[in-house]
Amino acid sequence: LQNLAKDGILNSYKGAKGGFELSKPVEDITLLEIIKASEGKHPKVFACSVGRDDCVRKPDYICGLQPLFNNLQIKIDDFLLTIKLSDLIIKEA
Repeated sequence: LQNLAKDGILNSYKGAKGGFELSKPVEDITLLEIIKASEGKHPKVFACSVGRDDCVRKPDYICGLQPLFNNLQIKIDDFLLTIKLSDLIIKEA
């Protein structure tokens, strides 16, 4: 929860009556934001999917798969940006 507060998703209150609350409306919080904040890093499909600098072999290694992984990463990031916290809340009938 502290990571979510540090990234501005939650407000944190200390003390006996302290706790956490959302810092913005549920419609404005994306699943990608939550994952990044809770994990402390960008969620990667593969080690090199964000860029060649992340290659586990070496930055100057030219791999034919990196562009494919990068394209997949972009699509997953875009998808995670479309899912809002409000989409995950079960609404009672």
